[in-house]
Amino acid sequence: MSLAQEQPYAEIFSTGHLKADLKERSIRGGALTLSAQAVKFCMQFGTTAVLARLLVPGDFGLIAMVMAVTGFVAMFKDAGLSMATLQRAEIDHAQVSSLFWINVGLSFILMLIVAALAPALAWFNHEPRLFGITLVFAATFIFSGLTLQHLALLRRQMRFGALVAIDLTTALTRVTTGIVMAVLGFGYWSLVGMAVAEAVANCALVWIASPWRPGRFTRGCGIGPMLSFGGFLTVASLFNYACENLPLVLIGRFLGSGPVGLFDRAYRLTLMPMSQMSSPIASVAIPALCRVQDEPERFRGICRRLILIACGVTVPMAVVGVLVAPELIHVYLGEKWSRAAGLFACLSPLAATESISVIAVWILMTTGNSKACFQFSIWNAILSGASILLGLHYGLEAAALSFSGIGLLVRTPLLYHFVVARTMMRWPDLLGRPSWFLIGGALITASGLCLRYLVLHIDQPSLAWAVGAMVVTVIVWLPLMWHARLLHELMSLKSSWSSSRPTA
Repeated sequence: MSLAQEQPYAEIFSTGHLKADLKERSIRGGALTLSAQAVKFCMQFGTTAVLARLLVPGDFGLIAMVMAVTGFVAMFKDAGLSMATLQRAEIDHAQVSSLFWINVGLSFILMLIVAALAPALAWFNHEPRLFGITLVFAATFIFSGLTLQHLALLRRQMRFGALVAIDLTTALTRVTTGIVMAVLGFGYWSLVGMAVAEAVANCALVWIASPWRPGRFTRGCGIGPMLSFGGFLTVASLFNYACENLPLVLIGRFLGSGPVGLFDRAYRLTLMPMSQMSSPIASVAIPALCRVQDEPERFRGICRRLILIACGVTVPMAVVGVLVAPELIHVYLGEKWSRAAGLFACLSPLAATESISVIAVWILMTTGNSKACFQFSIWNAILSGASILLGLHYGLEAAALSFSGIGLLVRTPLLYHFVVARTMMRWPDLLGRPSWFLIGGALITASGLCLRYLVLHIDQPSLAWAVGAMVVTVIVWLPLMWHARLLHELMSLKSSWSSSRPTA
């Protein structure tokens, strides 16, 4: 038997040829990924603005109720196996084929589980429309299971161009489907149609882009360690997902779909800039930190720069979010979403601390402290749920304020404690110079709120106030950025990354 017959698709699994131009591939991939993220951000921003005017908050609330459950169940269909394929130094056709069929089998089982949960979800939320929505969402699981290993192989081969093309085409198909259905009067089904179109389009495009085709499942092919690796990753991520979606579940249970839609839109808008930036930044930052984890001073230096830059960018966004919340919601979502302005103002401070929290999690991961990540995720979920329950007794706005306040004063410091206790990082590394931005942002916010509501009594959206508040924030912020030498730190960070990349 020839070597080609013994090892089919060998060229797809081999990564030796990538080392010759690894640095150039990384730079091109980073540029493509950042560009794609910018395009997707604009598409997401515009689509949300359009759909917010074509649909009502309750439509978004219905989808949020279903996705809080289906998203949690969906975490099991991957089981961390795509990451196992990506990270293994050597892998063969039999192993990937076996992992493929495990992913497909898990997806099929989870599809049946979600479908079986449809009646219970409708009963729990006192909303019969959730039954049909959940059944349709369940059907999308099988399409996801069919693509996981193909996507992992595309990433393994660093085919960033193909991945970006798939991502953007899928996003365009998704938003086009949703807007067309909403214009035609399908209501909340237009949001369901977006999910179906995304799953089908992504599956078709991935199979077109990847030449690999799975073989049969093979016993004893050496996938045991990969299953263990994937299982650990899956368990570690469950509580983090619960933390993100537990507020929606609790609000939906006690207040209904309308308030869920308001909270969901406000929270997503709050974290949208950070969520769009974190993925492409992580693709560079995490490998750099992994390579220098045995050099404490260099490691701490990169982390300090990342945190300082994150605060310098996100804190002024949080300040503006609080001061001009009514204007932003009025322009972005429309007049019927006016109640979301108060929620957005309450949640906006999280945009500042969440940026540091993301970097703190990267620090724990890259230093091998996955157990600390898991321990914190448990506390994070408990505190998030407790904060929402505490505030719900006094209304939706109180729940948002409680969630934000406990996040700022309890959850974030607790994460920093884990970082300081388990790694070479120290408190000054986390809150040294970044504290200038945090204190400055707090003072600007307090002064602006007093001026708006106690002196000028501007309760309704005002273009003049919005422009003035943003201009003053920029004028005050520029000296802080100069004092913190933010541009210098950005260039130093770029130099650190370049020197940490492997040479050809």
